[in-house]
Amino acid sequence: MWVLEYGTSTDAQDEYLRMSETVTSNSLIKFVEVIISCFSQEYLRMANDDDLARLLHVG
Repeated sequence: MWVLEYGTSTDAQDEYLRMSETVTSNSLIKFVEVIISCFSQEYLRMANDDDLARLLHVG
């Protein structure tokens, strides 16, 4: 979460989290895979005409 929240590299977390770059990277990958599998149907879909119209109106 720290890597996603602050946009730091995985190797920069070595000292703070006491986790290796590989473990941090693998944990981040697993976290993202779970988020995608849980929310992909609702949030990762193609925009329809109503979505595009709403976005163009707001923008």
